[in-house]
Formats: sequence, structure tokens, C-alpha cells
Amino acid sequence: DPIPLDITDDYTIQSSDLGAWITLSFSSPLDLFSGTTYRIAAGSYINPLDTVGIDMSGSGDYSSQGLFDKDDHYQNGAPTWYTISDIPMLRMNFDAGSVSAISDVAESTFEIYPNPAEGGKAITIKLDKSLEYDITINNILGQTVFSNVINQMENSISLPDLDKGVYIVELKNNNITYSEKLIVE
Repeated sequence: DPIPLDITDDYTIQSSDLGAWITLSFSSPLDLFSGTTYRIAAGSYINPLDTVGIDMSGSGDYSSQGLFDKDDHYQNGAPTWYTISDIPMLRMNFDAGSVSAISDVAESTFEIYPNPAEGGKAITIKLDKSLEYDITINNILGQTVFSNVINQMENSISLPDLDKGVYIVELKNNNITYSEKLIVE
């Protein structure tokens, strides 16, 4: 299931918006990670009881628009989702001025195993060289769930409190950051 990263404030559509782009900004910048799929979604209220959902996959594979008839206005016998054929276009804009580069991981820099990892069990990080690295593990929301310093060729890290999900492991040495995805099952 998707995990919402942020939600914009409500916006009231104006007649002048027809055929125009509308920019809805998030309250704070979001960290996005290479190799992770993201989806943007827009929703609306038709009246206090009905909701319209409009979304497009992060990879652009499909678009859909739906109407959730909560009060059974169409007399289907139960609240029901309906697909609507007029699909607006959604796009994400990125502020290139605020992009910070994260170096691609060379396979010989570090290795995580097991990956996928089992919740509540330790993982091992094997380094190519015995250098000192600041390690951080962030959840999909960008929150740091673990940080420490490692400098051994093989480092066992106990992560008893990690929930199932996708995490980003970052190793920093001087001004270079290496990252790898960790899946916890």
C-alpha cells in the first residue's frame, strides 16, 4: 500500500483554472530517493458525502479517475467506486536548485545482507575498505531511524524496532555519500 509522504492544503477550483496548470506546493521539501517509485494523487469533494479520487502512477504507467459514491446517490445498493473517463493530467515539478547529489553506489563500496532482512534481526554491512563512515538509516518518510559510526570491514547492526518496509541506508565519508535500499520483511 502507498505511504503518503505529504499533503497540500485544500484548493478551491476556479472557472479560470479550466485548461490551465495549477501549482499546489507542499508545506516542506521532500527527500526523494533514486530507484524508488513515487505516485502523485489528487482528490476532491463533490459534496460533504462524496469524494472524487484522481491519480497517476509515479512511473506514468496509468492514469485513473474515480468517484466514490458514499451516500449511494446512483442507487447501486451500497457505497461504490465509479471510474470516470475524463482524466486530468498531473505532474510533479522539482526545484533543481535544491537538488543535492547522492553518489551512485559502486558495488564494491558496501554490501548489506541479508537483504531483504527479517524484522527484529541484525543486518551486516560489509565494507570494501576499512574507513570510518557515518551511517544513517532513514524510513520512506525520510526520518532517521538509526545512526552511528562504523569502521570495520564487517559491521553487525541490530535493528529490533524496524517495522516492515523500505529503508535507505546511507554511508558518508568526507563529502561523499553512498546509499543502498534495505527491505525489511
